[in-house]
Amino acid sequence: MKDVHGNPLTVYEHSLVDIWNSADMRTIRRAMVSGAKVEGCRKCWEVEERGGSSKRMEANDIFLMEGKSIRQLKSATERDSFHSHSLPRDYQLDLGNVCNLKCRTCFSQYSSRIAADPVHRFWEKVGFHGGKCSGGDGTASPKPSDIEDCLVRSRFPSKLPWYEDHDFLIGELLEHPEYITGLQIIGGEPMVARQLAPVIYHIASKGMPDRVALNLTTNGTIFDPSLFSKIAEFWKISFSISIDGIGEYFEYIRYPGKWADILKHLDKYAEMKNVRRYVLPTFHIYNALNITDVFRFCDDRKLRLIFNTLGSPRFLAASVLPPKARRVAIDRLRVYAGSTRVHAHRQMAETLARELEEKGDSIDLDLIRKFMLFTNDLDSSRQKRFKDLYGETISLMAEDGIEWTDETLHAQAKG
Repeated sequence: MKDVHGNPLTVYEHSLVDIWNSADMRTIRRAMVSGAKVEGCRKCWEVEERGGSSKRMEANDIFLMEGKSIRQLKSATERDSFHSHSLPRDYQLDLGNVCNLKCRTCFSQYSSRIAADPVHRFWEKVGFHGGKCSGGDGTASPKPSDIEDCLVRSRFPSKLPWYEDHDFLIGELLEHPEYITGLQIIGGEPMVARQLAPVIYHIASKGMPDRVALNLTTNGTIFDPSLFSKIAEFWKISFSISIDGIGEYFEYIRYPGKWADILKHLDKYAEMKNVRRYVLPTFHIYNALNITDVFRFCDDRKLRLIFNTLGSPRFLAASVLPPKARRVAIDRLRVYAGSTRVHAHRQMAETLARELEEKGDSIDLDLIRKFMLFTNDLDSSRQKRFKDLYGETISLMAEDGIEWTDETLHAQAKG
């Protein structure tokens, strides 16, 4: 979004009021009232087309549960020429990239540990594109260079990023916590972000937490009892937990996370009243052959799934698997789809199977080689071995004439 001079609208140079009622925001409201699919909402529409439950659907459910009318809201919006007289009541707070994990399919914009990892970080120059800075995952954040420029011109005396500037975060953005009804917190890993506790305590003590729907997107590896006692005061609580595999597969993909911590913390979340637990897997080459284990785990524990399909880097996409391995993955998804009683999960499995099937018998040896080198590089720096866990994948690749070697590219030079 831009101001009347064509400059990006950011909190570093514009007030929240200026952004909230900018010409671009009014255009978005006008489009939504007319039923148009707004580009900024593309991620939700894509999730729904795959049979998933999106944030858009969740937000609408909460809105209706509050006894409100979408028709009345549309009428009021049109009457006011798409100008809002009140400040936002729902916020998504991205508290930076501080994280305790360095997951194989993640990148430095989401993980400070990857940013500090010379091997993993180097691969971003090869194939990691998109992400929250460039808008590649459907978000509307500026590019890194834009952020640096904004900090130079920032109206904040501290010159810190907005989420690290306490005066702005608590004193301006969340100045009126009594009006806030929805809060989604992402990272990085919010549970290790130093700004999380001040936000939670501020709303719990000065706002009306019994009217606030709180969603935390987390890797599920950290539990802070004192902080969670405050979180428990909120009206509705949702935990969106990133789980891509079960047991050893989880620990391999989401290094150095421990599966035992996930099981323990899932039970801790369930002890809260008015809580919903969602599992957010990303479908990629490391879990394509066993993603049905995640489906069944969620079925057994009555956990709702919201799926993402990895788009970048291309060499980690599930479709990079050679034909015979893809066929096995498709068959397993179809077997699961025919057995589950959870309709939404059945639709998701069928969608994933169709996406793999669309590749036919194609094979991209260049992407497969990049996948192998990337995997071996990370294995070398993390004392892991793909061969120890993914013997089936290696055997299926061999059936298509592909030999898995121990070659590395950057590990020796950078590790």
